[in-house]
Amino acid sequence: MGHSAEHQTNEARRLLVVGCATGIGAASARLLAREGWQLALLDVAIGPLRALAAEIGARTAIEVDATDPDALAAAADQGIGVLGGLDAAWSNVGVQTAGTVLEASVADLDLCYAANVRSHFVLAQRALPALRKAGGGPFLITASNAGLMSDSQLVTYSATKYSATKAAAIALARLLARDHAADGIRVNALCPGYVDTLDLDPVQRADLGEVRRPRCVHRRGRKADPARAHVRARGGCPARALPAL
Repeated sequence: MGHSAEHQTNEARRLLVVGCATGIGAASARLLAREGWQLALLDVAIGPLRALAAEIGARTAIEVDATDPDALAAAADQGIGVLGGLDAAWSNVGVQTAGTVLEASVADLDLCYAANVRSHFVLAQRALPALRKAGGGPFLITASNAGLMSDSQLVTYSATKYSATKAAAIALARLLARDHAADGIRVNALCPGYVDTLDLDPVQRADLGEVRRPRCVHRRGRKADPARAHVRARGGCPARALPAL
């Protein structure tokens, strides 16, 4: 059986977040800390990560390159150990490169695969046993609406590798959800559109002012929106903008 909403609100407060030094991850970590979660923060940008951890009182800040599977596995185990267990996990890792199949290299594809798919797989291997031991809980993967659709009004250049690997992340979330539902583990893929972060290149940033048909929440994405989705999902209810998997 999984945690009840009441149990998670009052007791289950241990959360591992991978990819949170800046942008969506950092804004969400701040919100989740205010909600009372004990946080283990993992990221490759150790300077901003340590500053964030000090600001919000996180339990630990661990430097790791999420494209290195052995290093990520060890760092995840370290974070879970510091927390003394796990009640929720969020894999917020991703990288974007531009170019069509004819323009991109195999190395570009390999980088996108390592960050956008394999990192989620590796974290699931370490986090799901801890969640099962705790009686269940949410496991969130940050994917993208680029894995669900192709829209020329939102994307003015082709990012084939990004879209393909984000689609794979969504498929992974669906499979994990099916395989671990009986353990009380709820797996969802977060699929945002453009969010105003430092990772946007000049073309994408210009696109933010050109979107003519707002989606879902009828406004541009804000960096803390994913955290609000995660907080709602912990009680067992699918959050807005999250596919119910």
